[in-house]
Amino acid sequence: MENTKAEIQNYINEKLFVKILRFVADDETSLGGFVLQQSEGFLLLQVEEEFLLNGYAIVRTEDIDEIICEDGQHKLQEILEKEGITEKSYGINHELKMKSWKSIFKHLQELDFHVIVECEDLDEPLFVIGPIEKIGKEKLQIRYYSPSAILEKETTKINMDDITMVKFGDRYSTIYRKYLKEA
Repeated sequence: MENTKAEIQNYINEKLFVKILRFVADDETSLGGFVLQQSEGFLLLQVEEEFLLNGYAIVRTEDIDEIICEDGQHKLQEILEKEGITEKSYGINHELKMKSWKSIFKHLQELDFHVIVECEDLDEPLFVIGPIEKIGKEKLQIRYYSPSAILEKETTKINMDDITMVKFGDRYSTIYRKYLKEA
């Protein structure tokens, strides 16, 4: 990553909108939003989608190529401010423990978040959404739910080393969980 910790801390302190370029699955992807927290191996981003702040993403710093904060990002931030979106929705009520994936998931489980876990670097990328059931040293278990709102009985096991991004607090998972039915 080209950005320094001090530069990233400035984005946090100044509440600056940024674009994060990540290299995963042999491709470059981007996320836009506000960096809220950094640790040795992770960044917590409040994600912007279509002029709404829609949940949070935790990404591994090892996957980040660059964090951009230029004219395009300044204009997006200006629009969000003029629309009253940052005033209404900016930030998070908890400082997350981001020492490892295990500490992240323990904290998210304590806060009762459903999560979206992505393993983008696998030959067959993995996308799992649901409540955190069990957190081991090397594996995470999630009770997946389908687009038809069926909560599976069995858990999906995920290797912690394969995880590239975790999302939580987004409209999809927070609303969908209200309508889940057991399999």
